[in-house]
Parts: sequence; C-alpha cells; structure tokens
Amino acid sequence: SFGSGKSTTLRLLAGNLSPSTGEVFILGFNSKINAKEIKSRVGFMPEQNGFDYELSAMDNLIIYGSYFNLSQPQVRSRSRHLLRLLQLDEFNHSPVSTLNSSQQRRLALALALLIDPKVLILDMPTQGLSLFEKKWLWKLIKEQIGNRRITIIASNDLNEVEKVSDEVLILHQGKVVSQGSPQELIQNNVGKKVVEYNVPDHDLEYHLRALEKKYQYQMLAQKLKIFIPEHVDAMTTLRWVPSETVVYRDACLSDVF
Repeated sequence: SFGSGKSTTLRLLAGNLSPSTGEVFILGFNSKINAKEIKSRVGFMPEQNGFDYELSAMDNLIIYGSYFNLSQPQVRSRSRHLLRLLQLDEFNHSPVSTLNSSQQRRLALALALLIDPKVLILDMPTQGLSLFEKKWLWKLIKEQIGNRRITIIASNDLNEVEKVSDEVLILHQGKVVSQGSPQELIQNNVGKKVVEYNVPDHDLEYHLRALEKKYQYQMLAQKLKIFIPEHVDAMTTLRWVPSETVVYRDACLSDVF
C-alpha cells in the first residue's frame, strides 16, 4: 500500500539509496561499499519514469547504456531488440514526450533490461496500463523476461501479485508483516472460501452476534465478508444468511489485507 516503504526498499536493493542504519546485501555485494557492482547487475524500473523527454526512445537507451561497460554496438543491438520486444520499435526516433503513459512504462522496462541484469526490480510496472496491456506485459515478464533471472516486483494490485509471484512479502510502515507463497498467505490468514453478502444497518448486530467466535469476518460499508476455514463446509454457513446478494468464492490474496 502507499507509504508502506516498498519504493524505499527497492531503491535500497538497487543500490540507488544507501541505508542510514544496517546493511543491504544483494548478489553478495554490500550496497554501501559495492554500489557500482550492484548497479551493473541489477536492472531497476522505478515508479517514476526518469527519461530525457526531449530525446528519442533510442537516444535515451544509448545514453543510459553509456554509463555501463558496454560497447556502442552492444548498446545499439540490445536497444533495437528491446524496443521490438516491448512493441516500441515504431517509436525508435520519436521524442519520449510524444509517447503515451503505457509506452513510457514499457520504455522504462527497456532501460531496466538494457544491461541484461541478473536481478530485475520493477516498482509498479503496470501503472497507467489498460487491463489488456497489463495481461500482455505480465505474460511477457513471466515467459520471456523474468524466467532466467530473479525478478522483484512491487504492486498495489494483489490480483496481479497472486498470479505472477512465487513468493510474496507484505510491508507495512517499512516492516515485514507477512511472507510466503500466495497460497500459503491465503490459507494461513484467511482460509479456503469467502462468503460475501450485504447486510442492512438494522440487521448488522444480529449477524455479528451470529458470527461471534465462529468465523473471522470483515465489514466493509454494508458488505460482510466471512472467511471460511478449510475444514468447514461453507454451505452450512450460507443456510443462515438471508440475503439475495450472496457471493460464494475462493479466497484470494486481496482478502489477506
């Protein structure tokens, strides 16, 4: 969530920020001592794009590549490949200021991939993308970009996180509050199923008394969410719910929050 400390954590891991206390190690390198070595091995896509907006997409890549120990032919070859991969090749020579938000996020990803990193860090990578574009980008990341490197992703979209992550770490005010695979977090914190239904204000006290000490639940506006443990038959719960708006579904990662 916003203010949880995720962007600061990612900047520390990428070597872009030095810790005020303690130490950060990534790929065996200490960020206080070996920031240069980390930056040459870690690709970082920040939440806020950092382009020269007057230059073209290709020129941004070439200038970024010049900061690393890459030859001009290497930089140009990789840049052309990444622009094709991310469907930006028709904008090679267009000023970045003329690209829309989706195209700019894809260019930010191209910059992060230019050094062929061992670790790829993505901060809110699908921000500003349509649903179709998000699905396309996650498929690309999972099948082609992230399948041979460690990929660390920060996202507020828990549906995305659940689908693409092997391991999830939940931060609150800079501290880890939960960690595990998506299914482990769901099973350990919520259960197997969720029953949702609307409750009028005048009936709320009755329903909360009925739930007391039986199930975990959450009240959002006039919607009551009941979390059903794995060993409980949810249909027995549904029988005493007098509502035509009942939703019975699998628990998901967003319920953990």
